[in-house]
Amino acid sequence: MMGQYRGFLLALRFDLFDNEFRLQLKGKRTHECSMGTSATGNFTRMDHLLTDISKKLSETQDKLQGIHMQIAAAQKELEKPFPEEQELKEKEARLIELNALLSTDAPNEEQIA
Repeated sequence: MMGQYRGFLLALRFDLFDNEFRLQLKGKRTHECSMGTSATGNFTRMDHLLTDISKKLSETQDKLQGIHMQIAAAQKELEKPFPEEQELKEKEARLIELNALLSTDAPNEEQIA
């Protein structure tokens, strides 16, 4: 840990893949941005990162509200009766009959050998 910035713990790591230093702002989660050679540029990057956090939070809350609305709509759909239920029961019963007929008509292994 290098210190704190706007209530977040500040850390630095080197990314071998991108060959650059990365600033990490750590709170409940870790948020990261690339580090440049300019001190003011680095502060600007951190400020943008923090601004993006509040935008992402707002977007995520909107998505969550949408999901809650979808769940409520799905629960209403579950309460509706299935309109083809009687037809389904009839066809399932017929399928059972046909399977029983096929299994009695099929030659067993002793007859084949």
